[in-house]
Amino acid sequence: MAYSCDQLTALREQLLSLRQHALDVERFAEDEIALAHPSHRSAARNLVDYLALRQRDISSLQRELQRNGLSSLGVIQGHVMATIDAVLGVLDTLTGETRTLLDQADHPTFEGALAALRMFADDTLGPCPDGGTVRVMVTMPSEAAADPTVIDDLLCQGMSIMRVNCAHDGPEAWSSMIEHLRRAEQKHGRVCRVSFDLAGPKLRTGPVAPGPEVLRFKPARDRLGRVAALGMIVFGPIADADEDDVTLVPLNPHFHQRAQPGDVLRLDDARGRRRDLLVDNVGRHSLLCTTDRTVYLTTGTPIWSPVTC
Repeated sequence: MAYSCDQLTALREQLLSLRQHALDVERFAEDEIALAHPSHRSAARNLVDYLALRQRDISSLQRELQRNGLSSLGVIQGHVMATIDAVLGVLDTLTGETRTLLDQADHPTFEGALAALRMFADDTLGPCPDGGTVRVMVTMPSEAAADPTVIDDLLCQGMSIMRVNCAHDGPEAWSSMIEHLRRAEQKHGRVCRVSFDLAGPKLRTGPVAPGPEVLRFKPARDRLGRVAALGMIVFGPIADADEDDVTLVPLNPHFHQRAQPGDVLRLDDARGRRRDLLVDNVGRHSLLCTTDRTVYLTTGTPIWSPVTC
């Protein structure tokens, strides 16, 4: 599909707007960028640029760039400005437009970003063994503290990082694992780093003490918000959750004995709203009340004595 110069110009304008947005966010974040170590300041600026891009939905722009055989900005994390400027350079040529070039001295280049990534990986994970490109990290099982052959075998099979999960075992077991590793390194002439994965906060629960339970009862309403059917609350001597789709709410037996159809039970619900419940029917073991308003009941909600209307 052939695209007109106007379409390519529109793409170029969108990219220029995107770049300017990132530069504006950079200026806003200059104080934070300055806090980074000088050797990492370029990476900090690039991170700000990347976050600025993610503030916008650029999916449609990416599709249009891809249709024109240009970079879709999909792999841009390590060198945001370099990628945007490279695409803009192609669009400048295609449209015959010119622009003021951005000084890239403070931003990572393609080659610089790749070199920095390799350097950080080597510093953190150690150099790749045998000139390869993959490092192998293995989490130690508990038995590795008592059985040195576990670590010896893993080292022979290519383990380059021994991960110790500090959420398990303890300092004595961890020390044993490291001792086994050092002996295996000397035996096989290999180097293996140790990564300690520190344990985070642990949530430990015991028996939960009884607390307030909240029940909601509400009338059915039509599309105009008018009450179409009254809400029903069935009180009984004990709580019996959801038996036959009816929830029995415990009530003082004294109230049940005194209540008569037509009486009103008054209460302040869990939200502090005054509610009047009309006693509709009094059974041998239950009391049926109706309401035209939503009621939230919680354990211990006081209910006033029945009042005959």
